[in-house]
Amino acid sequence: MARALAALCRFTHDENETTTADLDAAIEILRQADAKLRLSVVLTIASGLHLERGRPEKARTMAEEALTCVRSLVRPNDTAQVLASLVRVCMAQGDEEAHDTYFDELLRLSQEPLSNHAKRLVDTTLVAGQTQMDEAEVN
Repeated sequence: MARALAALCRFTHDENETTTADLDAAIEILRQADAKLRLSVVLTIASGLHLERGRPEKARTMAEEALTCVRSLVRPNDTAQVLASLVRVCMAQGDEEAHDTYFDELLRLSQEPLSNHAKRLVDTTLVAGQTQMDEAEVN
């Protein structure tokens, strides 16, 4: 995990071929170790960075893998974080069907007990997602 976080930090501050390769290698090590929770954390953060940098396809691939990991661990707080990420990614891609699917799943999950951090993230994502859906209906 330390290697993955160090690679993630380097990638965050100076994205280039070396830092990208280091991050990919660290992610692969987590996959091989079957460290699903750690892998989901790194993938979710990297997904957000890819989305910020205009690569929604890469962001979505990483977030969907993270979702598979957290679902297998039955971790509602982590699932909420990944679903929120996927809602944003699908919004950026204009994939309304996937957006609505992840949005609805996040809405259902919001009814379960979640940490305060997860609740705030869910609420913020749901408000933003609902606003976008309302704007789409008007247009």
